[in-house]
Amino acid sequence: MRDGKSRTIKSGRIARQGVATLVKKNGKPVMEYPCDWVYTVIGTDRDALHKAVEDVFRQRSCSVVLSRTSAAGTYCSLRVEAEVFSDDDRTDLFERLSIRDDIKIVL
Repeated sequence: MRDGKSRTIKSGRIARQGVATLVKKNGKPVMEYPCDWVYTVIGTDRDALHKAVEDVFRQRSCSVVLSRTSAAGTYCSLRVEAEVFSDDDRTDLFERLSIRDDIKIVL
């Protein structure tokens, strides 16, 4: 992960069934599931961030890549891609990432 290469957690690379497709219905975006979803997690300790992601995604596959490190090295972000199966599943993962102490921001 330190070299910026993709790292897969648990059971291998994600099978591509289609990246999140937004469709407008009655003026509101509608997601088609299942789809791959990307979360960006930001924190101050790369190893702690990775551990937090592993804890949240322990029962499913995800791809984790170091996305960026701040100029001063204070913050770093990880790009986490995983297959989500419903809106509830997607928001549950977001909430589980958000409550982790080592994760400062989830996008």
